[in-house]
Amino acid sequence: MDKILNIAYAKGQNLEAFVSKHLTQLADLGYEIVIIPIEEPTNESTQKAFSMIKNGKVDFAIFHLSDLHPIYPADDLIIAALSERHDAQDCLVINEDCYGPSEELRLKAGSTVHVSSIIQSEQLKKLNPSINVVISNKDIQENIDLLNSGSVNAVILPKVFADKAIFTTPVKLVNLHPKEMIPAPGQGTFGFVTLTENIKIRRILKPIHEKETAEMTNVERTIKHLIPENSQPNIVAYCYKDKSSNFHALGSFYNTETSTLRFASHSQSTSNGLAEIIFNSLYHK
Repeated sequence: MDKILNIAYAKGQNLEAFVSKHLTQLADLGYEIVIIPIEEPTNESTQKAFSMIKNGKVDFAIFHLSDLHPIYPADDLIIAALSERHDAQDCLVINEDCYGPSEELRLKAGSTVHVSSIIQSEQLKKLNPSINVVISNKDIQENIDLLNSGSVNAVILPKVFADKAIFTTPVKLVNLHPKEMIPAPGQGTFGFVTLTENIKIRRILKPIHEKETAEMTNVERTIKHLIPENSQPNIVAYCYKDKSSNFHALGSFYNTETSTLRFASHSQSTSNGLAEIIFNSLYHK
């Protein structure tokens, strides 16, 4: 039946909650929505979803954009639409026993925070040198489970997920401003990926595409993709527009060879060339 849309997404991320507006738009056009959750861990779910698209098991897949690996022409895939941007910032989720209202970041000295990357670790230690940081390859749900079990003092989560997470232990949420803790490129936005040659699905998705979101996330993801692939986990970027439609971009890069943390920012009236300016400021041998 042509009016059925089979959609894949990573189980545990509750993506329907963030793209419900777009799914409703598709339903209003007469399409029956069938959600197919992917059971694999986050680091494996992307390739599983890509395979499902190519094999025709799903029409498209939805990803949290910051978790989506680069898509190259050889993949025969395309990001056909983007959602509106929800909160881009990170959130420090603290076990209530480790919460210190008068401390830096509201976190008691000596507490241990689990983070997902070295760039998160270095930014966090710059904000509060008295804390301990552990870099973990856990996905979002695994970090929530660790916090609920009481085995960690605090974790960093994207605010978009922290706000909707179910915590079974008392916690405090401390939002980290994206200008002081620069988030991962594309954070807070969701991408709809389909086959490049699937013109029918691309046309279906075109009306739900948020063009203004794309202007900003394209800058962020371009900064990341300009970096050599082995260094991409060490860079973060954030772009926003002000009320006058000027673009402002910020980036941070941790150079593992020199153990230095670099920051860059730039503002201009157009997004053209903005990513390259930030990249050149951050990444120089």
